Amino acid sequence: ELADITASAGQLPDKEWLASDLSNSPYRGNVYVAYAYLNSTDTTYNIFVKTKAASGTTFGAAVDLTPADILFAQFTSIDVDAQGVVHVMFAGAKAEDEVASLYHCKSTNGGASFSAPVKIAPFFLSCFPPGTDSTCNLTGVD
Repeated sequence: ELADITASAGQLPDKEWLASDLSNSPYRGNVYVAYAYLNSTDTTYNIFVKTKAASGTTFGAAVDLTPADILFAQFTSIDVDAQGVVHVMFAGAKAEDEVASLYHCKSTNGGASFSAPVKIAPFFLSCFPPGTDSTCNLTGVD
């Protein structure tokens, strides 16, 4: 379904990253995409992951990794380790004006499901929360 990867009506996929499984796991050859999904109609920001199996030709359904209490999620990254475990990290906050924290979750079953995200630590990123730094000059963020 293209509805969650095609920008329309205030909904926008953003900051897409790909990773492929080069391990000798049963998921070798899988391709994963992680992205932020911005919905300006209800002001939610979620992190989604889609998987294309090595033998497939299309990506499967999106898995939403965002905890219910996280209203602002951005800046995702995705990697696959030597055992075929898929790792996703992202910034999340309970409000758009709150300092973000770094979250991590993982999949041990080829992206079919993911562990609950674990909050690692809060962090400072210039320009975030929005409006806190009027001298923001980070290319791609400002």
